[in-house]
Amino acid sequence: AFGFIPGSFSFIFNDDIINVSDNVVSDADRIVVRVGAIVNDIPENTPGTTRTNIGEVTFLVGNSTAFIRDTETIEIVGPQFTLDKVADVEVVQGGDIVSYTVTFAPVASNFAGPVFDAVLTDPLLPGWLTLVAGSVAFVNLPAGGGAISEAGGVITVTAPVVMPGETVVITYQALVEPTVVAGTILPNTASGRGDSYPGINPEGVEREY
Repeated sequence: AFGFIPGSFSFIFNDDIINVSDNVVSDADRIVVRVGAIVNDIPENTPGTTRTNIGEVTFLVGNSTAFIRDTETIEIVGPQFTLDKVADVEVVQGGDIVSYTVTFAPVASNFAGPVFDAVLTDPLLPGWLTLVAGSVAFVNLPAGGGAISEAGGVITVTAPVVMPGETVVITYQALVEPTVVAGTILPNTASGRGDSYPGINPEGVEREY
């Protein structure tokens, strides 16, 4: 039988289990229970936090109840990353070509985890900056690969997983439109995101970063 209360569960055998002694420890002597658990997305579960799980077996020895207990501790990990964007020039005129480099890099630490489903978005400024066709390229890719797309002046970079220590680096060129008025500030901003589970978690629980 199977029992469950919040925070724990139990298996209850409805009959005696008899293990005949043969002085050999094999799979026939073992009862294996595999349990899958999801770390809850709550503020207390920050990267670096440890959680200890307790397993216990109770049984009868004669007329007395005995138990065996063991624990297993896990450390919660999570991604931290930086996003850096630089241009090769700071002052431009209409008709100039600007080269941009964008770097998405997880921060390595003792409790760093992979960034899953990473998305880097870099929208240009319609009417002010126009992407030079064919100029977007990877400089560095994570081992899991990645893809680049462009639509409506928005560059989108995706990577299924970026491990700590890996980086995603792209470069591209943009044309400063000749109609841009002198003194205009061109704030070209990239953004990035990722989450804690590859693809879609079947339990619907994943943490976004």
